[in-house]
Amino acid sequence: PAPMTRLAPVVESVAQAPMRGASDPPAASGGSATTVAGVAAAAGALVAAGRRRRRAGRMPKVSIAATAPSQTQEINYYKLDTVDRASILDSVQKAIRAAAPIVQKTSSAKQRMLQVLSEPSVMAMLTSISRMPVFSHEMGHAFKDNLELLLALKQIKY
Repeated sequence: PAPMTRLAPVVESVAQAPMRGASDPPAASGGSATTVAGVAAAAGALVAAGRRRRRAGRMPKVSIAATAPSQTQEINYYKLDTVDRASILDSVQKAIRAAAPIVQKTSSAKQRMLQVLSEPSVMAMLTSISRMPVFSHEMGHAFKDNLELLLALKQIKY
């Protein structure tokens, strides 16, 4: 392969010394405006080719119609649940009661975490928190006397 050279900026009316590391003398560059224009055109062509490749690689949008009932639960993040302090406290307490004996086991931490996250009451609590507007004034007002729980709910959601 040919050795790589650096392009030295050349002003037509002023002679410049070659840049350090340049392998060609300035006189060999001849027609510097043409060379710069050629390099700019080549760079533009490369950018355009890259854009075309990225567009060509995009997957087409496909709508999938559900043919059988699914066991997954759909979470609608845009339609948030109302803040009900009593039900939130109840779901958190149920999740803690269900998780406490699992956490105290002597199995591996990974196994205990999987068991806690598989617990139905923990899953229900996490799902309900995901639907809560935890940064709303209404949520802040509901838990103004228990800021630690409000902080924990915010951290769980985000």
